[in-house]
Amino acid sequence: MHNPTTIFNDFRSAWSTTENLFSALKTEDSLLAAPEHGLRHPLAFYLGHVAVFYVNKLRAAGLIREGIHPLFEELFAIGVDEHSWDDMTKNSRSWPSLSAINDYREEVYALVSQAISRIEDAAFDDTNPEWAILMAIEHERIHIETTSVLMREIPLVNFRAPENFPTLHPSSKAAPSLHPKAGVDYPKPEWVAVSGGEVRLGKSRNCSSFGWDCEYGEAWRFAEPFEVSKYLVSNGEFYEFVSDGGYTDDSYWTDEGAAWRKFRNRNSPQFWVDGGRKLRTCFEEIPMPWSWPVIANFHEAKAFANWRTKNDSAPVRLMTESEHHRMRTVVGPRAVSTANFDLRFGSEAPVDRDTSLPICDVVGNVWQWCEDIFLPLTGFRPHSLYPDYSTPSFDGKHQLLLGGSFASTGDATGPWNRNNFRRHFYQHAGIRLVRKP
Repeated sequence: MHNPTTIFNDFRSAWSTTENLFSALKTEDSLLAAPEHGLRHPLAFYLGHVAVFYVNKLRAAGLIREGIHPLFEELFAIGVDEHSWDDMTKNSRSWPSLSAINDYREEVYALVSQAISRIEDAAFDDTNPEWAILMAIEHERIHIETTSVLMREIPLVNFRAPENFPTLHPSSKAAPSLHPKAGVDYPKPEWVAVSGGEVRLGKSRNCSSFGWDCEYGEAWRFAEPFEVSKYLVSNGEFYEFVSDGGYTDDSYWTDEGAAWRKFRNRNSPQFWVDGGRKLRTCFEEIPMPWSWPVIANFHEAKAFANWRTKNDSAPVRLMTESEHHRMRTVVGPRAVSTANFDLRFGSEAPVDRDTSLPICDVVGNVWQWCEDIFLPLTGFRPHSLYPDYSTPSFDGKHQLLLGGSFASTGDATGPWNRNNFRRHFYQHAGIRLVRKP
């Protein structure tokens, strides 16, 4: 059953979170800031884009007859795919002022509020026009997270910590040693046995809660017994790989990963500062919290797993989708009740903050890179309102991520969510390892 009051509260929550996020901008010039890799639009685009999406999808669904600002609804309509890691095409177009975008957003807020007020208490699914409103809310939630990553990649000079944004996890105030070699303590690897069994993938279409097209369908797979790391890989554990020359030894890296690393001239993860003495969070630099999960892209995750294989003298690797779902059964509901997601904090948290759990951070804290390439489930069909949401990513170049992060909200915190990104891209994503028993 979908209640208009609940839908409006969800809409208002997502909208206000976007407002809070963008209140971090210090100046008008900050609206034009973009990461040095050049693979994303300036921040101006994303502030306008989430609003335009509401208008364009509600119009496509027939819930409104016309838009508000045709120029904006074309300019802000389509983002950029992640492209290749060496595509340095810069965005040279002109963008509207902050006041112009905010004026447009006020009109959109009123328009969407009116559309929601016309919804009747009813059970509806993805075949109903009202689904467009749920889709637009979830789309905004996705962009809250991805924009927080984008801001994390842009120099701090552009930002101040937003007054209403969640604070960092309290452990950020601890005074760690400069490096693990100086004696700082961080969780050492532990393995937990998970029994094998059949796993059903895919969300039922009878479920009335929102889902993206890639979540639906069905696949039955059998997960062989495996052992999983109790903790996500921490910054301290990853430092061992860095200090052992992991970024200079091509044998740990795939050909694609080594090419990316050399092109970007990387010798540590994106958000490590000053050789690992500090960590860049969304809006601050703090002394490195070695017990927090490392943020890594897929190339770094694979290289770390290969390094561990060499040092452990036994094969270890990233998880598969079926293993992730099997792992969730070990922890059960407590996986959600103690999870670091839904912006409870504005950062990651220690990987061992609740050692009473058999496996920590099954969901939340950071996304977990999977071995699986992003592919459709049996019975997949694109949604008519957003036919290019998933289909372009079924190209063999996008990797599956599961579990959500501290910045995940809404559908992204659910058990059926199937996220994906290209292997060179950073999200709030980290590493969990598995091995044969």
